[in-house]
Amino acid sequence: MDLITSAIEPIKFIAETVYELFMKEKSNKEQCQRLAKCVRALVATLDALRCQQDLSAHSTVLQQRLGELRVTLEAAEALMLKREGTSQIKKLLKANKTSDKLDDLFQQLHDEHKQLALLLQVENRETAGATLRKVDIVQDTMDGTAAKVTAVHEQVDSTLQKVHNVDAKMDDSQKQMGALHDKVAKSQETMDSLHEKVEKLIKVASLDASSGGPTNPNPGAPSGVPTNPNPGPAARPADPPLPEDAAAALGAVRSRFVEKASLPLLKQLLDELQTARVLNSEEAESVLEEQSARADRARCLIDTVRKKGRRASETMITHLRDKDPELAQTLGLA
Repeated sequence: MDLITSAIEPIKFIAETVYELFMKEKSNKEQCQRLAKCVRALVATLDALRCQQDLSAHSTVLQQRLGELRVTLEAAEALMLKREGTSQIKKLLKANKTSDKLDDLFQQLHDEHKQLALLLQVENRETAGATLRKVDIVQDTMDGTAAKVTAVHEQVDSTLQKVHNVDAKMDDSQKQMGALHDKVAKSQETMDSLHEKVEKLIKVASLDASSGGPTNPNPGAPSGVPTNPNPGPAARPADPPLPEDAAAALGAVRSRFVEKASLPLLKQLLDELQTARVLNSEEAESVLEEQSARADRARCLIDTVRKKGRRASETMITHLRDKDPELAQTLGLA
């Protein structure tokens, strides 16, 4: 490209000089003006060629055309400079001969202009074709990118749908958990109500036992006369009522229980408390295996039960009365 540019610049300078010479010429004015227009068109074509980015494909042909154009322009310049030094009379005498030379010169310049214009058209077409190919490549790239973006959008939509489904399932699970919690609460209320009824029944039975048994079913019978001529075996007296705060009652006798409870009694209580689901197997093993001394085992057992609250403490007192009534009496729990 540098070689082409370096060749165009001096040719353009000569062409502009020739153009000015043609415009100054008074004789053969019409021919000179036509030549001036042709030279002006050549200058425009040279400017267009110089602006092309890549002329390497036509560099040989273009250099040849530029060389021929330079020779023609230099001949035109020499002719016009020679006419400047010629008198008006000689110009008139040689008018016909000069006219022929100017016609030949115009034809040469016109042909050179056509050749250069043709090269420029070919170059423009090739440039346009290359540009179109680049546009096609860019379009293909954009289409591929658009397809990828569409695929990403579809994946995002699918992921959002999955998240929505998970949220819906979580909402359903929370509702089910809430319903289950309500059922558990109602069951707990029912158990509390039953426990209160049992306590009332125990208190009533205790009052009956302390008053000497149930009332005489035949109050009209004489005093001292048995109402049942064949009485059966004496009924077992009802157990005394449990303390209102069983956990506090165990706390009050803790030290004496630790002192007096035997190892067999502790094992029996552990079995009963496991059966009643007051203690689990791990807690029972903790009492027996993690504590080596009897007193430590007794202390661990009573503390574990007390921490579980009133019902657990009542269960332990009940089984203590059953397994060792004497100790229960000594502790004031019977």
